[in-house]
Amino acid sequence: MEKEFDLIIKCVLEQRLNIVSVLNFDKDIKYNEKELLRLAYEHKAQIALFQSNKMYLDILSSNSNENLKKNVAISLSNRTLMQKKLNEIIKAFINKDVTPLLIKGPASSLQLYNNPTIREYTDIDLVIDSKDFHQVCPIMESLGYIEKNNNTNLNNYKKNESIFMKKIKMHHLIFTNPNTPFRIEIHNEFFSDLSHPIKYNTTNIIKRCEIIKFNEINYYSPNLKDHALLLILHGTKHAWMVIHWIIDIIALFSIKDDELHKSINEGVIELNLQKHVALIIAIIKDFYDFDIPNPYILHYNKYKDTLKKQKKIAKTKLINYNLCSQSIWQTLSFSINYQSKFALKKKDKFKIIINPFLISESDYKFLKLPNYLMWIHLLLRPFFVINRRLNRNRKNNNEKK
Repeated sequence: MEKEFDLIIKCVLEQRLNIVSVLNFDKDIKYNEKELLRLAYEHKAQIALFQSNKMYLDILSSNSNENLKKNVAISLSNRTLMQKKLNEIIKAFINKDVTPLLIKGPASSLQLYNNPTIREYTDIDLVIDSKDFHQVCPIMESLGYIEKNNNTNLNNYKKNESIFMKKIKMHHLIFTNPNTPFRIEIHNEFFSDLSHPIKYNTTNIIKRCEIIKFNEINYYSPNLKDHALLLILHGTKHAWMVIHWIIDIIALFSIKDDELHKSINEGVIELNLQKHVALIIAIIKDFYDFDIPNPYILHYNKYKDTLKKQKKIAKTKLINYNLCSQSIWQTLSFSINYQSKFALKKKDKFKIIINPFLISESDYKFLKLPNYLMWIHLLLRPFFVINRRLNRNRKNNNEKK
């Protein structure tokens, strides 16, 4: 599996950063075509594999290549349609004096590769300042979008009275439109679940955003420093389990601008993301060796020997992305051995470690108990988890049939 993954990540490097040398591969290597295609589809790297196969590789069967070509065309068509719909959404918000801040995939595609569709993604993420958030639903509904969970606003926390229940902080509303094949996620915070200086609050980040014009569309994106910090935080939170996130950081580190990297590094220190940076550099070095800008190397040298277990966990998730569901023990291990290691305070580490043991909202709805009997849920939790996994496996098996 690793040789197929190595080839896929090199194909994406070639597509995005035009690094031809990485495709000097040994033609005697036998690649598992099924595995190559699985990785390409799950990591949304179809276009990279298709282009590299056409130009250099010629290792896919004609049938697989033809199916890949069709999927590439559909995916590109969807992203092109996204730009049209996004333009409508941007104009609707601007007309109400609200700035819709574009983040993650589409913004990265613009900022790092100078094209809003070259980087694959399947949804659009926007950030709206909390003071303007009451306008989100009326504006989106006027454009034909429906909020998936029937929410009209975001409360800080869902009100759960029991100490045994997970405290669910809602960060975004999800909008869908029956006429479009993608969803829109609208967030009320730029940095969620993170203590930060006031200069990094959402209001100030939106104030210093930049407008990027492409094909007559004005995209409102965070400045590259702020967005880089978000990409580092988001990637680490999810254990860098998607190829795009890693390639984005390689693209970011490849920018020849000492002042930019100095500025980003200042933010890394202010937000205590030194371990996050050390981890992604350690992961990158296993796949692609290039000169990392000096400010970040200091963090790598300081923490690289303390993050070996976390790197192993991240690489396992990356290579086995969506291949199988995690066991209960793997979920617990991820909380204890990975997530908690990036928490700064003891109380935050404790919250992360106990979170898998707390009662989920779905379990509570299935079996509602008064507060004084909520402890019974803790005894029943393993059975709820097993039942969910069985139902998920049953559903997957039925879909395959």
